[in-house]
Amino acid sequence: MKLKRLFLLILPVFLIGAVIESDLAETLKQKLFNYIQENPSTALYLHTDKDIYSPGEKIWFKAYVLSATITNNKVIYVRLADKNKRIVLSDQFAMHDVTGNGELILPDSLREDNYTLYAYTDKMINFAERDIFKKAIRITKNVTGGMVVQAELADTAKLFPGEKVSINVKVNAGDTLVNNAKGAYRLYADEKFIKGGKLATNSSGETQIKFTYPQLTAQQKLRVNISFDKDSDKAELNLAMPDAQNPIILNAYAEGGHLIAGIPTKVVIKATDNDNTPVSAAVVIQKAGREFKKIQTDNNGIGVINLTSQAGQQYAIQVIGNNENKINHFPKVETRGNSLKIAYDKDKSLHAVIYSKGYKGEALLLLRNYETVLWSKAVNLTADDSLNVTLPTDEVPKDVLSLALFDPKGDLKAERLFLNRAAQNDDYNLHIVTDQKIYGNRKKVTVTITATNHNNKPVEADLSVSATASGMVDMGNYQNILQAYRYRFLDAVKVNDVDEKNINDYLVTTGWQNVTWPRVIAYKTKGAPQLINNTDGIKGTISPLENSISITGWQLQAGTQKINVSIDRKGIFNILSESLLTARGNEWQWAGGMKFKESYRVVYNNEDALFDNKIVNGTWLTYPEFFNSYIIVKTQKQKQPASFSFNTVNELGEVVIENHTATIGDFWSANCDDYVCENDILNCPLHPPGTAGNHKPQEGKTYAIIDVASFSNRKVVYRGCKNILKTDVLKNVYIPLVFPLPDYEKSSPAQPQIISTVYWNPNLTTDSNGKAVFSFFTSDIKGNYRIIAQGIKTGKTEPLYGAAMFTVK
Repeated sequence: MKLKRLFLLILPVFLIGAVIESDLAETLKQKLFNYIQENPSTALYLHTDKDIYSPGEKIWFKAYVLSATITNNKVIYVRLADKNKRIVLSDQFAMHDVTGNGELILPDSLREDNYTLYAYTDKMINFAERDIFKKAIRITKNVTGGMVVQAELADTAKLFPGEKVSINVKVNAGDTLVNNAKGAYRLYADEKFIKGGKLATNSSGETQIKFTYPQLTAQQKLRVNISFDKDSDKAELNLAMPDAQNPIILNAYAEGGHLIAGIPTKVVIKATDNDNTPVSAAVVIQKAGREFKKIQTDNNGIGVINLTSQAGQQYAIQVIGNNENKINHFPKVETRGNSLKIAYDKDKSLHAVIYSKGYKGEALLLLRNYETVLWSKAVNLTADDSLNVTLPTDEVPKDVLSLALFDPKGDLKAERLFLNRAAQNDDYNLHIVTDQKIYGNRKKVTVTITATNHNNKPVEADLSVSATASGMVDMGNYQNILQAYRYRFLDAVKVNDVDEKNINDYLVTTGWQNVTWPRVIAYKTKGAPQLINNTDGIKGTISPLENSISITGWQLQAGTQKINVSIDRKGIFNILSESLLTARGNEWQWAGGMKFKESYRVVYNNEDALFDNKIVNGTWLTYPEFFNSYIIVKTQKQKQPASFSFNTVNELGEVVIENHTATIGDFWSANCDDYVCENDILNCPLHPPGTAGNHKPQEGKTYAIIDVASFSNRKVVYRGCKNILKTDVLKNVYIPLVFPLPDYEKSSPAQPQIISTVYWNPNLTTDSNGKAVFSFFTSDIKGNYRIIAQGIKTGKTEPLYGAAMFTVK
C-alpha cells in the first residue's frame, strides 16, 4: 500500500513536468515562429574594399543577406548620405537572391567629410527601416594609407575648459617609424576652424600637440585633424575628442534581469555619453547614500561587480570626480523572484544556475536564438534554493542565444543573453597565405585561400576579397561578417573585436531588437504580411498632355537596345528590374526624346524613393562620429609607455583656443516649397506665398528667419530639401564594373601608381578542395597591406572570415 501511495504522489509531478515541457514549450515555439514569419527582419551586410576614400575613387562593395527569413532579393539599393542626412549618391544593382555587388563612383567635387553608406534590398522596403545596413565612410583628399598616424591622448582628466591637453603623435609605415615627416594639425569646434599649426616628427617618428581646452557649448565637439606628407606618401588622422563635459550616462543591469535580496548577482555597469558612445569612467556604487564599491568601466563602457544585495537597501551609481553627473538608476532590490546566472565549469561546459526566492514549483527553461526555439527543459524549483542545469551548448549553433525561465502560466521570470562559444559545428576557417611577406613596388603577389570547417574538411564558399593599404581600413570601428551575423538583431550599437573578450558581460546590457519574449507572447497573429508589388522595378502612370492623344504602349531605349512597355487604359505601367539592367553610360530613357516629353507626362511610383524618405527624415542615419582606430585613450595619469619615448621630441608651443559659438544654423526644408522675400527673409510671414518679389532660395546662401511670436530673427544657411522623392527620374539597375587589375610585368607606366586598393574581387569561389588562388600587383605605396576575405558557405547564409597582412618596402 505504501508503494502505491508513493506512486500516486509522484505521478502528478511527472505529468506536470511533461505538460509544461511539451505544451508550453510548443506554444512559445509556435508564437515565436508566427511572429518572425509576420514580422521578418533582414541581416544585411556590405563588405567594402576600405573605409577611407578620396574624391574620384570608387567604393567597391559586396552585399550579403545573412537571414534566411527574407530571400529572393532582386535589387540592392546603395546610398551615400552626408552628415545632414542628404543623399549625395544613389545607385542600384542586381541581387542574386542573397548576394550582389557593385560600386559607387565618388565625384571629384565631393566634399571632404564624414558620410554614411547605407543599403537595403527590394524586399526590405516592405518592412522596418531599422534593418538597413549602415557604415561610416570618410572622404578625404591625398591619403594613401601607406603611412599611418597614431595618436595618444595623454590624460582624459584634462578634457575640461582651461586645462592643458597633450596629444602624443607617432607616424609609421609598416614596421618603420617615419622621421622628419612634415605635417600640420587643425582644431575645430564642430565645423568651425579654431586654429592650426605645423608638425614635424623627430628621429623616433614622434611629435606632440599641446593646447588649452576651449569652452564649448553643450552641442559642440572638439575635432582634431592631423596630416603628414613625406616622399609623396600622405597620411591623415581625424579625431573626435572625448568631451569630459559631455554628461556620462550610467545604467546598471542585473544578470537575468532581477536583483533579488540575498542572492549573489552579477551587475554590469554601462557608461556612455549622450551620443551613446562607450566611455571609460571611474564609477562609485553607493549603498544607503554612502560609498560601497568603486569600479572602472573599460573602453567599451563596461564594468562588472558581484553583489549580494540586502532587502530594504537602496543602491545607486555615480561618476567619480564629476559633480555635474546626477546619481543614476540602479535595479531595485526585490524580495521574491528568480535570478538566472550563466557559469562555465572546469571542463568548459556551460551551466545555468537558477535561484528561487519565495517560489516553489515547476518552471520551463527555454533556449533560443533570434528566430528559433532550440531547446527546452522542465525544471522543479525549491523555494530559497538554487538549481544547476547543464546546457546543450555543443548541440546548438555558435550564436548569441537567449536562456529564459517561464512559470507554468507562460510568464517570463528571468532571461539572460550569452554568446555560445562551445559549439564547433558552425565553425569555418579562412586561411590566407601570401607567397612572400615582403614585396617591392609594382611586384606580383600570389595568394592562396583555404576554406575549411571545424573538422578541417574543405568548404565551398562564395567570397569577396580586398587587399588595401592598412591605414585605409579603420579596424577600430570595423565589423566583419562574423560579427554582423552573430550580433544581428541586437537592440544596441554594433559589437566589434574589442568586445569579444567580455562579450557575455556586454550582453547583460542588451536584448533582442523588437523580438523580446513579452512582445512575442502578447502578439496577435494577423496572417502573412501583404507585400508591395514590384519594389525592384518601376511602376507609374503616363498621361497625355493633350486630350486627343491616347497611348497603349511605348518603348524604353538604351543605345540600340529597346524594350516594350505595356500601358493599360488608366495609363498604369510596370517594368520589372530584369528589364532595367544596363551598363553605366548606357542608361534607359523613353524612346522618342523630346517628342515623347512634349506629348506625355510620366509620374513614377518608385517605392525605393518613398523608403529613402522614411530613412533620411527619421533617426536611422544617426551614426557615431567617425573615429580613427589609432587613438589610444588613457583614463588616468601614468608614465609614458615605451612606445612613446619622446626623446628630443618636437613639441609645439601651447595653442590657446578661444570659444567660438556659431550664430548661424542650418536650415533643411521638409516640404520643398520654401521661398525668400525681397528682403532675403526665408518663408517670410509678412510676405506670404505668391507675393511679388518672392523667389526660390539658393542652397548654401544665408537668410534670415523671423519668429512671429517674439519678432526676433536669426541667421540660417539654406541647405536644400530633405524630401528626396523625385517623380522625373527613370531608374536604372547597373551591371557592376570590373575592378581594374594592372599587370606591371607587361606594362609599367612612368607616372606614380598611388593606388591604395590593389585588389578587389566580389565573386571569388573556393573549389571542392576549399582552395582559391589569385594574383595581383602592388602599387607605389609603401607600408602594410591588409587582405580581408569574407563571405558565405555556398548555398547557405553561414559566414566565413579571414585576414592576413603583407608589407611593401
